[in-house]
Amino acid sequence: MQKLSELPYKRFIVVLLVAVSLGIATIPSPADSYTIIRHSISTPKITTLKTTNTVISKYRDFLITEAKKNNLSENDILTLEEIIFRESRWKANAVHLNKNGSRDYGIMEINNYWWNKYAIKHNLNYKTSWKDNIKLGITIYKVRGSRSWTSMRKI
Repeated sequence: MQKLSELPYKRFIVVLLVAVSLGIATIPSPADSYTIIRHSISTPKITTLKTTNTVISKYRDFLITEAKKNNLSENDILTLEEIIFRESRWKANAVHLNKNGSRDYGIMEINNYWWNKYAIKHNLNYKTSWKDNIKLGITIYKVRGSRSWTSMRKI
């Protein structure tokens, strides 16, 4: 397991805020919070996730399962959770109108200008299906990393 001191400061703060918002960590003990996050990613079926919001738990479990199917690491999963938190705050029906007229859809805020043709080709309904939105988000992440999401460029 990566030591807390090895994590970039900003990334740790964002991960901690995500953990607190999901109810799986508390502010007084950042080191313990990080361990709890790692444990719950490793074992999504036997999770320490204590949130009362079962919808977020459902999204998170699906994200972890799909990420593992795509051979993504635990750090990649944390980054995907960070993207979701920054972009939509885990809201599956989120829609954002951009300055250029394009829109970002769903839990991962997938941009229709850049990714619509790919989604149609692969039969992914990312605008209305949160599962397809997460699947497409994972594909984007595998191809481009986190740089496709503007909120992640600020770290």
